[in-house]
Amino acid sequence: MVKKAQDWVIANLKDYEYVPQDGNPEFFEATAKLLFGTQDEKELKRVVSAQTLSGSGAIKIVGEVLAKQLKFRKVALSNPTWANHNQMFADMG
Repeated sequence: MVKKAQDWVIANLKDYEYVPQDGNPEFFEATAKLLFGTQDEKELKRVVSAQTLSGSGAIKIVGEVLAKQLKFRKVALSNPTWANHNQMFADMG
């Protein structure tokens, strides 16, 4: 299975470079179209995307934006959630 995946990567990717620091714009656009069900360029320009290191990295970015930029003081978390989520949001205020 790994060999098959490796062969696909070699056959289909132009190079092995990392994606840019601000992420892969084609991936962001395709994700926005899938999530929001629109092809309208004007609507898609309202969507903001960010690449993160991991799920916890994404929570850190969202938490900082909510707390520092938007001044949110409460968030709703699913139950159950990962063990570190409550503490991460608490640490961000």
